[in-house]
Amino acid sequence: TVDFTGAIPFRAQQTANITGLVSNKYFIRNVNIQSILPLRYRLYFWSRDTFDTSGDLDTDSFLGFVDLNLSARFIQAFRINGTGQFRLDITSLDVLYEDLDNSNELHVSLQNLSPTTKPAGPAGGVQIDFFLSPRV
Repeated sequence: TVDFTGAIPFRAQQTANITGLVSNKYFIRNVNIQSILPLRYRLYFWSRDTFDTSGDLDTDSFLGFVDLNLSARFIQAFRINGTGQFRLDITSLDVLYEDLDNSNELHVSLQNLSPTTKPAGPAGGVQIDFFLSPRV
Protein backbone atom coordinates (compact mmCIF):
# COMPACT_ATOMS: atom_id res chain seq x y z
CA THR A 1 0.00 0.00 0.00
CA VAL A 2 1.16 3.51 -0.78
CA ASP A 3 -0.41 6.88 -0.04
CA PHE A 4 0.24 9.75 -2.43
CA THR A 5 -0.20 12.83 -0.25
CA GLY A 6 1.55 15.57 -2.23
CA ALA A 7 0.06 17.91 -4.81
CA ILE A 8 0.40 16.63 -8.38
CA PRO A 9 -0.19 19.19 -11.15
CA PHE A 10 -1.35 18.21 -14.64
CA ARG A 11 1.14 15.77 -16.27
CA ALA A 12 3.45 15.81 -13.23
CA GLN A 13 4.35 12.73 -11.17
CA GLN A 14 4.94 11.80 -7.55
CA THR A 15 7.28 8.86 -6.87
CA ALA A 16 7.25 6.22 -4.14
CA ASN A 17 9.44 3.32 -3.03
CA ILE A 18 7.35 0.66 -1.30
CA THR A 19 9.52 -1.19 1.20
CA GLY A 20 9.17 -4.50 2.99
CA LEU A 21 9.10 -6.89 0.05
CA VAL A 22 10.76 -10.26 0.66
CA SER A 23 12.16 -10.57 -2.87
CA ASN A 24 13.11 -8.40 -5.82
CA LYS A 25 11.10 -10.33 -8.47
CA TYR A 26 7.29 -10.34 -8.68
CA PHE A 27 4.33 -10.51 -10.97
CA ILE A 28 2.07 -7.51 -10.36
CA ARG A 29 -1.39 -9.11 -10.60
CA ASN A 30 -3.81 -6.49 -9.36
CA VAL A 31 -3.88 -2.78 -8.47
CA ASN A 32 -6.66 -0.93 -6.74
CA ILE A 33 -6.99 2.76 -6.06
CA GLN A 34 -9.06 4.89 -3.73
CA SER A 35 -9.13 8.63 -4.36
CA ILE A 36 -11.00 11.55 -2.86
CA LEU A 37 -11.27 13.19 -6.29
CA PRO A 38 -12.41 11.60 -9.59
CA LEU A 39 -9.18 12.30 -11.49
CA ARG A 40 -7.41 10.40 -14.25
CA TYR A 41 -4.07 8.89 -13.28
CA ARG A 42 -1.36 6.72 -14.80
CA LEU A 43 0.67 4.48 -12.50
CA TYR A 44 4.21 3.68 -13.71
CA PHE A 45 6.39 0.78 -12.61
CA TRP A 46 10.18 1.29 -12.47
CA SER A 47 13.03 -1.17 -11.91
CA ARG A 48 15.20 1.35 -10.03
CA ASP A 49 14.61 4.07 -7.47
CA THR A 50 16.11 6.64 -9.85
CA PHE A 51 12.80 6.71 -11.81
CA ASP A 52 14.99 7.44 -14.82
CA THR A 53 13.50 9.99 -17.18
CA SER A 54 16.81 11.06 -18.75
CA GLY A 55 15.85 9.84 -22.21
CA ASP A 56 18.81 7.45 -22.33
CA LEU A 57 17.37 4.19 -23.67
CA ASP A 58 20.28 2.19 -22.26
CA THR A 59 19.66 3.24 -18.64
CA ASP A 60 15.91 3.83 -18.56
CA SER A 61 14.24 1.80 -15.80
CA PHE A 62 10.64 1.93 -17.09
CA LEU A 63 8.82 -1.42 -16.83
CA GLY A 64 5.20 -0.62 -17.63
CA PHE A 65 2.12 1.30 -16.59
CA VAL A 66 -1.58 1.00 -15.89
CA ASP A 67 -4.21 3.70 -16.43
CA LEU A 68 -6.39 4.49 -13.43
CA ASN A 69 -9.26 6.63 -14.71
CA LEU A 70 -11.63 7.70 -11.93
CA SER A 71 -13.50 10.36 -13.92
CA ALA A 72 -17.27 10.43 -13.49
CA ARG A 73 -17.92 8.96 -16.95
CA PHE A 74 -15.63 5.98 -16.48
CA ILE A 75 -18.05 3.16 -15.77
CA GLN A 76 -15.66 0.85 -13.85
CA ALA A 77 -14.88 3.44 -11.15
CA PHE A 78 -17.45 3.56 -8.37
CA ARG A 79 -18.51 5.09 -5.07
CA ILE A 80 -20.50 3.20 -2.47
CA ASN A 81 -24.02 4.68 -2.23
CA GLY A 82 -22.84 7.57 -4.43
CA THR A 83 -20.70 9.10 -1.67
CA GLY A 84 -17.18 8.89 -0.30
CA GLN A 85 -14.02 8.14 -2.17
CA PHE A 86 -13.83 6.91 -5.75
CA ARG A 87 -12.63 3.32 -6.18
CA LEU A 88 -11.24 1.32 -9.06
CA ASP A 89 -9.87 -2.22 -9.14
CA ILE A 90 -7.65 -3.31 -12.04
CA THR A 91 -7.37 -7.10 -12.20
CA SER A 92 -5.73 -9.60 -14.53
CA LEU A 93 -2.46 -7.71 -14.76
CA ASP A 94 0.69 -9.62 -15.61
CA VAL A 95 3.51 -7.11 -15.16
CA LEU A 96 6.94 -8.73 -14.79
CA TYR A 97 8.54 -6.70 -12.03
CA GLU A 98 12.20 -6.85 -11.05
CA ASP A 99 13.87 -4.47 -8.62
CA LEU A 100 17.30 -4.00 -10.17
CA ASP A 101 18.50 -2.05 -7.11
CA ASN A 102 18.13 -5.31 -5.14
CA SER A 103 16.56 -3.25 -2.36
CA ASN A 104 13.39 -5.40 -2.26
CA GLU A 105 11.26 -2.35 -3.03
CA LEU A 106 8.48 -1.64 -5.48
CA HIS A 107 9.34 1.58 -7.36
CA VAL A 108 6.26 3.39 -8.68
CA SER A 109 5.16 6.85 -9.73
CA LEU A 110 1.70 8.34 -10.06
CA GLN A 111 1.07 10.80 -12.89
CA ASN A 112 -1.93 13.13 -12.94
CA LEU A 113 -3.50 13.16 -16.41
CA SER A 114 -6.37 15.48 -15.42
CA PRO A 115 -6.21 19.25 -16.04
CA THR A 116 -7.17 19.68 -12.36
CA THR A 117 -4.25 19.60 -9.92
CA LYS A 118 -4.46 16.85 -7.32
CA PRO A 119 -4.23 18.82 -4.06
CA ALA A 120 -1.88 17.92 -1.22
CA GLY A 121 -3.11 16.44 2.02
CA PRO A 122 -6.44 14.81 2.85
CA ALA A 123 -8.36 16.86 0.24
CA GLY A 124 -6.40 15.08 -2.50
CA GLY A 125 -5.82 11.74 -0.82
CA VAL A 126 -4.92 8.76 -3.03
CA GLN A 127 -4.20 5.25 -1.75
CA ILE A 128 -3.05 2.42 -4.00
CA ASP A 129 -2.84 -1.25 -3.04
CA PHE A 130 -0.78 -3.80 -4.95
CA PHE A 131 -1.31 -7.55 -5.18
CA LEU A 132 1.88 -9.39 -6.05
CA SER A 133 2.91 -12.97 -6.56
CA PRO A 134 6.57 -14.04 -6.36
CA ARG A 135 8.46 -15.22 -9.40
CA VAL A 136 11.78 -16.94 -9.89
